[in-house]
Amino acid sequence: MTWRPAASECGRIAGGWETQALGDIDRRFGLASAVVGAQHAYAYQHGILRIAGFHEQWTLRVAVTPPAAAGMCDFSTIGALLMGGLPASSWAAVMSHSPRVAAQFEHLHTPPPRVWHALHVGRPDLYWLVASAWHAMKVLNGTTLEALTSATDDVCSAIWEVDAGTRAYADILTVFRIAQIVAIATAPGGQPDVTIKGSPNDKMASVSIAPRDKMIAVFVLAWASGIDWAHAPPPGAPEPILSFIDRIH
Repeated sequence: MTWRPAASECGRIAGGWETQALGDIDRRFGLASAVVGAQHAYAYQHGILRIAGFHEQWTLRVAVTPPAAAGMCDFSTIGALLMGGLPASSWAAVMSHSPRVAAQFEHLHTPPPRVWHALHVGRPDLYWLVASAWHAMKVLNGTTLEALTSATDDVCSAIWEVDAGTRAYADILTVFRIAQIVAIATAPGGQPDVTIKGSPNDKMASVSIAPRDKMIAVFVLAWASGIDWAHAPPPGAPEPILSFIDRIH
C-alpha cells in the first residue's frame, strides 16, 4: 500500500522540510523535484521520518500516521507545496518541471474567481480573513482549482433559507453588520440571496446582496471568531453554507 499523506500531514512535512532548508532555494527545489512524480521507500519510527536515498538533512521529526512503519510513499503533493513556496525567480523552472507540478502551482497561486473578487475588499481585517480562508482551501489534498471554483460558485449562487428568530439568523445579521454588507429587498421576479421564513416584515422576507459580499459573508460565518460555523454550526444554518464547509474544510 502506497502512503499518500493527508492534507494536514502534507503541510507538516512540507513545513518541516522548508524550515530545515534554511532558505537554501536550490536545495528545496532539488528536494521538491525528487519527490514529485516518483515513489520512494520510507521508514517511520519513534516520530522520525526517513526517505531512502535522501540526504540526512531531509530526515524529519514529525507527527504523521503512515499505514506501516515502512513502505512506499507518494509525496507528489508535498513536492508541489514546496515548489509553491519558492520565490518568483524560480517560477519559470517550476512551471516547466512537469504538467502535474504546473497544475498544482497554478492551483496554489490562482484563486477561484469569486475568491479573487472577495480579496479586493478594502478592509484589512476582512482581507486577512478571506486570504486565510483561501490559504486553508488551496492546500487541501487532491483539491483542484476547478473543485474550489465549483464549491464557491455553488454556495454563492444558492438561495440561503433561514428561520427568523434562530441563532443562525442572528449570526447572519451579525455578519452583515460587522462586514458592513448591505441587504436590500429582492426586486419582483428576481432571485434572492437570502430568504427569511417567519419574518414579520414581508418586504424583507427575501433579500439580495452584492456577489462579492456574499462570498465574504461565507468566510466570516465559517471562520470568524465567535461565529465559527466550520466547527460549531447552529441548528437551522442554511444548507448551502454547511455543504460548502463540508466540501472544503
